[in-house]
Amino acid sequence: MKLLCCLFLTLFIAAVVQSQNCNKLSSELFFTSLQFGAKVPGDFIECSKNGTLQYANYTDYRLEYNNLNNMCEKKYSDLFKFQSIPFSYALISANKKGQIFQVELYYFFEDVHGNDSIISPAPFNFTKLFNKLVSLFGSPTKTVKSPESDTLFIKELGVRQLVVWECKNIILQLRVNYGSRTKEMNILDVQIKNTGFELLEQTEFLH
Repeated sequence: MKLLCCLFLTLFIAAVVQSQNCNKLSSELFFTSLQFGAKVPGDFIECSKNGTLQYANYTDYRLEYNNLNNMCEKKYSDLFKFQSIPFSYALISANKKGQIFQVELYYFFEDVHGNDSIISPAPFNFTKLFNKLVSLFGSPTKTVKSPESDTLFIKELGVRQLVVWECKNIILQLRVNYGSRTKEMNILDVQIKNTGFELLEQTEFLH
């Protein structure tokens, strides 16, 4: 009986340690140069003038690290490094009032096993980032991975894996696609969204 109690206590402690830290996730300041709910800075808009797309309810501002001039790199280089992992592209989304509600970072990569019969393991940076996010925010609320049964299919489209942390207004998604022989299919992507600023017009209407 004593052994069972100890085992239960051990499992309970492990569950507590691994459960999602909602307060930590919802209060995290992910970047120093940009904040959710703040207006997109004018110089940021200037930096992304060649990568701006306007839609009905929001605007996307896209930056590529290798194309930044000295001023843009000096001011926004922190945006391209998330938890010590470097990224090549940054996509910022703002609502009609110009308030930031989403930041997305990603890069493409060659898969070392793309042209052979071996199905690659998940990339090192994905595993490193996943472990870091678990240590910060606890277990994810959702994990999805595509099946690895068809090697030929994988060599074309790759293996897809999605991990999600969600609490209050914050949704953090870590996504990877790997194993494809085509570089443009292999991507590591992080998306952070504050839904409180995404549907601003609907929120104001409800109030």
